Amino acid sequence: MENISVKQTLGEAERGGIIGTLLLLIVCAAVMFAVPQYTLGLLSSALVVDDEPQHADAIVILLNPGTPARTIKAAELYAAGFAPKLVMASGEDLRNQLDTVPSGFRWPQSSDANLMGLQSLGVPREDIVVVDSPEAYDTAHELAAVGRYAVQQEWTRVLLVTSASHTRRARMIWRRVVPGITQVTVASAQPGFDHWWSSGRGRKAVLYEYGAITKELLRKIGDFFGDVVETAQERQAKDS
Repeated sequence: MENISVKQTLGEAERGGIIGTLLLLIVCAAVMFAVPQYTLGLLSSALVVDDEPQHADAIVILLNPGTPARTIKAAELYAAGFAPKLVMASGEDLRNQLDTVPSGFRWPQSSDANLMGLQSLGVPREDIVVVDSPEAYDTAHELAAVGRYAVQQEWTRVLLVTSASHTRRARMIWRRVVPGITQVTVASAQPGFDHWWSSGRGRKAVLYEYGAITKELLRKIGDFFGDVVETAQERQAKDS
């Protein structure tokens, strides 16, 4: 697996701000089940960014084969004329996790479900771009792959479509790995999220997101996970 890195030095003020945010996240997690329900609602709403859609060069769909909501929202934006193209990463090739793979063995990628769903809603195949990204096992690597393609195409704005609970982290990552291209973050439907504390699925989504945001903040401090992604512009300069 390719190991890529970024500049890892931060000013003292920025480092202090990140550490303070991390402490806040820890406190939020600690009190999550010990506060009134209206306060629990604030914890979930803090995760959501839902901008007004704007005309853009493309609609970027974040992968999640477990729900069709993102695909449906992206198709609606396309049908409304907000962008002429839809783009997504291919997703991690899970066969790479195995030591040996039988000859001719095939396994669907995460993007396959999105591709099928978009075409079933009338989106022409020629308007869908799947960026090859066999090592994209998380949102950061996924957006880095799409970001490099966006830089190559000289795009200036994209619509970023993902689940409501994922929107703030997705925007945070995009701004870090593709700083030169404006993103407008649009939330897809996420049933039950407004009352997440009343269901196991909702509790899992909120707890996971606060943990994942913590991971993203640690990536900004330094190479804690050995996989901090460089910006799309840095990667393009290296490849040119």
